[in-house]
Amino acid sequence: MKSKNVVINMICLIFMFHFFSESVYKLSDIEWFRIWLRSMPYLRPMAQFLRYGIPIWELCVAILLVIPPIRLIAFYITFWSLVLYLIYLMWIFLVGVVFILPYHIYWSKPSWLQVIFFNILLAAISFGVIVIMEKKSSTKKIPKILRNQPAEVH
Repeated sequence: MKSKNVVINMICLIFMFHFFSESVYKLSDIEWFRIWLRSMPYLRPMAQFLRYGIPIWELCVAILLVIPPIRLIAFYITFWSLVLYLIYLMWIFLVGVVFILPYHIYWSKPSWLQVIFFNILLAAISFGVIVIMEKKSSTKKIPKILRNQPAEVH
């Protein structure tokens, strides 16, 4: 049980670093990020809102991951955020719209498949943490007196 907590805490730190660094990276050059958003298909009308919305969302998720009582909710938010981003990326990739991803925080000029696989990995890790945390919280909800008690028949 102790090792699961250590693993969850380490994964939490990795996700906090990921979302915090992504948001700071985008906020550090917000005008360039807006130009890039305006060049992306289907996001052009929302570029003005998304230019601040995405980095602030990432920063909020990083902050939620710090607070242990709501960490499970933060991982649900993380998982669904990554799934929605993956759906968008795969849809753009499969539709065949050609545009470049000019940056990524961890490496320069990644291919679309690299970005998709990286986000699939992050989504799978967050799903695994959700499963572990749900299993752990479901065993806490059942009082010990009710577990493994034989039924009394009169």
